[in-house]
Amino acid sequence: MNDVEIDGRPYAVALGEGGQPLRARVDDGEFEFPAWTWGDHRDALRRHLDVVDGQLVLDEAGYARRVLARAEVADEHHARLVPLALWWAAGAGSVVSPRPVPNEWLDLGRGVRAKVRAWSFRERMVVLRECLEYRAEEPFIDPLVLVERLLSDGVLALEDDGEERIDDLDGLDAVVVHALLAALTEYSMPGANAVDDALLDDPVLASQVLRVCRAMGWTPSRVLEAPAGEIDALVALLGPQEAPARTLRRAPARSRRLHDQPDAMVLVFGESGGP
Repeated sequence: MNDVEIDGRPYAVALGEGGQPLRARVDDGEFEFPAWTWGDHRDALRRHLDVVDGQLVLDEAGYARRVLARAEVADEHHARLVPLALWWAAGAGSVVSPRPVPNEWLDLGRGVRAKVRAWSFRERMVVLRECLEYRAEEPFIDPLVLVERLLSDGVLALEDDGEERIDDLDGLDAVVVHALLAALTEYSMPGANAVDDALLDDPVLASQVLRVCRAMGWTPSRVLEAPAGEIDALVALLGPQEAPARTLRRAPARSRRLHDQPDAMVLVFGESGGP
């Protein structure tokens, strides 16, 4: 067994291969946690995840009780095993974050691979509108409904290392679907990065990128990925530009949450704090 420390508590654990249970020794007791599947994870989130004032809030104790009940752990041991249960359900530190590449297989770990596609801007807008509900007359998008749509629309193919097709996500280890969601989110609902933040904070840089986009018919990402020297030459050939309009102001910080993307902010959450 290996020693791990979670939230300041020491545990001795033995991790098996993918799909195998976790064995743990805590004080004088030994426990076994079976594989935590996507179906288990989704059902637990349905009961214990909520959106409060635009923020995702997880009832960690309630979620952990579901993990511990699945492992048939007696109630008297729950308090000392909550951190371990949450760590196990979150993938025990083994979640991968594959970067999606068009038409190529993504290794999700645990002997599973996938091909994925991105939403178009139109598709994402339609999905967000279809997921829109109201709570006490306030607009609300259920993040789990959005995740289910992201999975159903974005997965082109899913198979194990024996090239057998996988149709049932519920039976997969949650850690595999976490990796799949990370790739789909990167494709269809990416968060701001340091370059994006710099553009938002500096109206001169933003207007310069937009100017090159208009002149060349390029997307912002193509401008940002082009060799710096070429962009400098283009800017020089375009000549001096007018000062940015006074209406351009420093933009507020943007969230990197799945549910708080540019479309969703208007429809749902507003400016909220930032798999």
